[in-house]
Amino acid sequence: MHIINQELVDRFIEFVHNIKPSDKIAIFYDNDSDGICSGVLMFKALKLLGCTPIIFECAPHDEPKYYEETMKRMSQKGINKVFLLDLVVEQRHEVMKQLEKFAELVIIDHHPFDKNLTSKKTIFIKPPLYVIGINSARYCTSKQVFDLLSHVIDMSQLEWLAVMGIIGDYAFESWPDFLEHCFRKYEIKQEPDIYQTQFGKATRYLNYVRTIDNVEVKKVAEELLQIDDFGTAFSILAKYQRIEKVIEDFIDDYKKHTEEYPEKDLLIVHVQTSYKINSSVATQLSRRRFPTKTVITYYFTDGHVWISGRRQDGKKDMGDLLKKCTKGMTDSNAGGHVPAAGCSIRKEDWPVFKERLIKYSER
Repeated sequence: MHIINQELVDRFIEFVHNIKPSDKIAIFYDNDSDGICSGVLMFKALKLLGCTPIIFECAPHDEPKYYEETMKRMSQKGINKVFLLDLVVEQRHEVMKQLEKFAELVIIDHHPFDKNLTSKKTIFIKPPLYVIGINSARYCTSKQVFDLLSHVIDMSQLEWLAVMGIIGDYAFESWPDFLEHCFRKYEIKQEPDIYQTQFGKATRYLNYVRTIDNVEVKKVAEELLQIDDFGTAFSILAKYQRIEKVIEDFIDDYKKHTEEYPEKDLLIVHVQTSYKINSSVATQLSRRRFPTKTVITYYFTDGHVWISGRRQDGKKDMGDLLKKCTKGMTDSNAGGHVPAAGCSIRKEDWPVFKERLIKYSER
């Protein structure tokens, strides 16, 4: 991997160097392991630099008006520096413009994008804008945050957070040297399946937290802020292993909830449970049982449908598929990578979405 836009990296470095203790900082992060680890890394680094953020929140996927409602609160608190991590905010570019009226923004993410939000008030960082030699989807946000902050401060004691972000976003094949170093450093036994290692298990448990709600995600993220070592983090996260049984039980009975279209290599799975295991079920069904099929999972809540798409063989671009299926739909939001993506639509648009999904799922 090589940096091809040092100017962008330098702009980030200068921005962080110039933050003062009097600045009022907000950090917003996604609710998966990559997003959580990104947020914790950023918070810890800023605190080491003497600048403690006053807002540290997980940005929910299932509250369409969240940013608009939060903007008023930020303005009232006098927020003037905002970090948005592992969040696809380009689809809310008008909201970002409103934020620029009272704050400077740093957006760090690795999802595909069709709009560059770079401006005098916004530093917009995505892999294609400054590096070559790596799959952009695999330069996950937590590793970017770790690498970028390493230009400013010694981050070596926080490597375990970057590892969990990498594993959580299935980016481990792109970082063999870094992971080898960390497994040795933390004296963790390696396994053929990285998810069976201590790092892998901790990452799985961290990902399960979001199946409860965003309040629980925020609680765990704030606990991680107080932790300096991986062993303690593992102990805290281990209690979420219980959710694994809920996921496994659902997968064992997946046929009861599934519409299969063999001629389309397509499965549509309704995942309506007490936990929000939609994304986890999609991932596990795709990885373990149907790597050469398109797996779509969904659930209903508050007038919306929340949808996850997975495919492991790369023959279908999940991000592109979901964007095509939601095109022109009011209050829709879609994005992601080739193997994994997600979207939300209004409940009344589900029949049209499903019709498009079947149509576009050609072999």
